[in-house]
Amino acid sequence: MRVGCLGCFGLIAILTLIGATVAGYAFVSGNVFDVPDVKAPPVSRADGFAAQQKLFEIARQAGRSPRQEPIVLTEREMNSFLAFHLAEPRIPLDPVILRFTRGYFEIQGRTPIRNLVQSTPFAQLLPYLPTAKIDTPVWVTVRGTAAVEPVSPGSQRIVARLKLTEFQLGKQALAPALLTFLLGDTASRLTEISVPSSIDSIQIEDGRVIIRTR
Repeated sequence: MRVGCLGCFGLIAILTLIGATVAGYAFVSGNVFDVPDVKAPPVSRADGFAAQQKLFEIARQAGRSPRQEPIVLTEREMNSFLAFHLAEPRIPLDPVILRFTRGYFEIQGRTPIRNLVQSTPFAQLLPYLPTAKIDTPVWVTVRGTAAVEPVSPGSQRIVARLKLTEFQLGKQALAPALLTFLLGDTASRLTEISVPSSIDSIQIEDGRVIIRTR
């Protein structure tokens, strides 16, 4: 009886592996390699430095801020910052393009598919997929909203929570939950970002983001 149960379990595991592998082949063989509409804004070191200084000012503030007026970061400043000052990201995108439309942010960038598959057991299936496919760069597009709130009720720690509303590979629209599922723990680190407690709110408008402090 035990042998039979183990045999059933092994069969289920094998079928799951085969199914996941077949799904993986289908995943990397669609129109995910097509190039979407990409509009890269102009960047400059001066704009990148301006954004860096504003972000440093926010980072230096602990508790309440003496500022009365909000801090405004333009789309051009943020893209320049990403181009010239961004440290090694958890998902390497080259290039990385950020856009702001009222209430929403949009990030576009190009990276090999293997960089998007980080959770167990999917990362373990990569050796069984065609290397030429999973190492070919694809365009990633994510869209979502941002809100500042305590990490938990009553906590003094403040985070910026990013809620993904759209996810696209190439020209293929996919469920945002799929990206979260594939990234595993990396997803939570990317969508829940610690920020200084002096930040009260983040408001996204067309072409800019407004950060208000307490």
